[in-house]
Amino acid sequence: MIKLVLIVVLTFVFVCSPVLAETNFDFESSKYLYSTCEDIPPKGANPYNVIFCRAFIEGTLNALMHFTNLHQIPKQYCLPLGVKEIQIAEVFVNYINENPLELKKAAIINLHQALNNAFPCPETGFSK
Repeated sequence: MIKLVLIVVLTFVFVCSPVLAETNFDFESSKYLYSTCEDIPPKGANPYNVIFCRAFIEGTLNALMHFTNLHQIPKQYCLPLGVKEIQIAEVFVNYINENPLELKKAAIINLHQALNNAFPCPETGFSK
């Protein structure tokens, strides 16, 4: 019985390893995020696009906030109270409209840059 289990496990490992090795993890492209976020404000937008865009933005904001807190990095942008994912989606879409060559970059990079441009933090008064 143990030999049978061992054979099944080893077969699974050898068969699945090449398949798993072929899959690459790519960051979500700005082009894809742009295409899902650009039609959100009007009513009747594709529900999948609305969900994907909002979830990506929320996840990115949480990840960036966690990363900056964990590594004690100063805030790169300061969102006003009550800002919604829809407004952030508009900021991202406007950023890409103004910088179309940025579509080749990862969406998280362009979202961060768009937020940095749109919602800069006030000066703290400390000299740099």
